[in-house]
Amino acid sequence: MYIGPDLVDHTLLLDRLRCSFGVTGPALQCLASYLTNRTQVVTIGKVKSPIVDLARGVPQGSVIGPLLFTLYISPLAQLISQFGIFHQQFADDSQLYIALSPSNAVPCI
Repeated sequence: MYIGPDLVDHTLLLDRLRCSFGVTGPALQCLASYLTNRTQVVTIGKVKSPIVDLARGVPQGSVIGPLLFTLYISPLAQLISQFGIFHQQFADDSQLYIALSPSNAVPCI
């Protein structure tokens, strides 16, 4: 399942920033303003696509985008840790590790 920066739900992100990270007041209002009323257009040569309103996602290529996405997926780390799985996360990349030993091996038939 793909969960990337372009699928971030703005309402959930703003709630998470407020409830889990204590972002409130003007800082939260500034971030809400940054995320809302965004549009996207693709230009190839002299041809432009129609302008599309963006209801989800964080601006990619921005300085704050990876941080907002990391905060958005922060509950994932807690969930993974509950099952004793090692993991590493950076921006939109998560890696899971499970240590195996010969005693864990399933015999081949």
